[in-house]
Amino acid sequence: MKLHEVTRDELMTFGDNHNDVGMIRLAKIGVAMGNAENALKKEADYITGTNIDDGVAEAIYKFAEYNENYKLDEKNITCLIFSAVNGFLK
Repeated sequence: MKLHEVTRDELMTFGDNHNDVGMIRLAKIGVAMGNAENALKKEADYITGTNIDDGVAEAIYKFAEYNENYKLDEKNITCLIFSAVNGFLK
């Protein structure tokens, strides 16, 4: 997070497996995919649709549209994408 000058309060992460628990706990908004393991869903702040049903996009639009305190700008969308991709590549 230091590399990208991101704070916990600016981070939204996505996961579907037990190896994503740390990432989900770290972020201000930890999102479990609809097809995630039940243990991860219990840790998440929000449960979105499945990966097949564009769950990542659903969560981004939900929090960008309905949360006045969360400003979706170039820096934040980059962080969101980095979080999702970084978790996927590990």
